[in-house]
Amino acid sequence: MIGYRSIGVCTDGTLDPTPGIAEARTLLAPSGTLRLVHATRRAPLVAAGPPAPGAGAENPVEGARAWLEGVAASEGVEPVLLVSDDPCGAVCEWAAGAGLGLLVAAPRHSRLERAILGSFTSDLAHRAHCPVLLTRAPAGVAWDDADGVGTVAAVVDEGPAATLVVHAARAAGPGRLVLVHAVDAGIIARLGRSDLAAPGWLIDLAEAEDADDVVVVAGGAGDVCDWAANAPAGLLVAAARNAPGPARIGSFTNALAVHAPCPVLVARTAVV
Repeated sequence: MIGYRSIGVCTDGTLDPTPGIAEARTLLAPSGTLRLVHATRRAPLVAAGPPAPGAGAENPVEGARAWLEGVAASEGVEPVLLVSDDPCGAVCEWAAGAGLGLLVAAPRHSRLERAILGSFTSDLAHRAHCPVLLTRAPAGVAWDDADGVGTVAAVVDEGPAATLVVHAARAAGPGRLVLVHAVDAGIIARLGRSDLAAPGWLIDLAEAEDADDVVVVAGGAGDVCDWAANAPAGLLVAAARNAPGPARIGSFTNALAVHAPCPVLVARTAVV
């Protein structure tokens, strides 16, 4: 499959949704459907920062609907308004029922959220039935509707989830596929190795999936992000780890999503 047949771009109305829409278009299959999704409460919560669409209107839901329809019309996409006290749950339920192949969301970046993704984004990546693309404004990476995202890096570990991550990367559309494996630098030192030879399972996976290249990075998520910036990679794909606690997609994938220089696609490897 080249691209996703149906994509939903999530917006809370406090961030400009157009970059997410633009990135979604690069992953959309020909004749695919693109929707702009906004989940609102009947009585929006009062919080610091920009107000949610419709928050000051006499009827907040209708105010949000008017805002959403206006943005969707200007971008030529289909609007979807959901009303629920559990916005993330509503989006996940709607996406599963609509048969979406991909959800797109923007991580927030307050002081705390630099370390942990915003609760909606983290919950979405944890609970959604489909992959979730966490958008980023890439520096020095050309985005082209015809050519896709260029280099797609599937970040993998040994195990059955690796194949699912690679398949999610393939679904992103045409582009150069690179398999990236991070090895703790301390492990390499203890083994007395100075090289970063690719392990046999990684080579076998690359051959089975017809990948263009394999890369072994010494270190953790930050080192993978550095590699992605230098490559440059247009998209990183990693598995949702389904970890407990605030960073519910797992600390490694969470760190990628917060610090990567390009969008990160969180691949669903198990439905929770």
